[in-house]
Amino acid sequence: MSTPEKTKETFEDLTKYFSNISEMYARKKNLEMEMETLGIKKYGQKFTPEHIVILNEFKKQNKLSDSAKHFLEIIKPEYLEIIFNEIAENNLTPEDNFDRENKA
Repeated sequence: MSTPEKTKETFEDLTKYFSNISEMYARKKNLEMEMETLGIKKYGQKFTPEHIVILNEFKKQNKLSDSAKHFLEIIKPEYLEIIFNEIAENNLTPEDNFDRENKA
């Protein structure tokens, strides 16, 4: 486990880290699993604004992992629906995104 001195990350550091699509995808998948485990949302169920309210409440109560909290801090609430509904619906993976970007 990291010591507090080693985990003093700035918002800028986290933003750079999460700009890697593979890291974002991993955090998204982690949050999906946590939502299911906590009874917030089942996998494949449509993500709604109510889920954002519930997630923020769980975050305030410190019931989410650091990974999930960081994801929620980096992604604007208005984009969460897009990420969990449209991107998930299209079943895009980091590899799909890489292939699409390199074909252009």
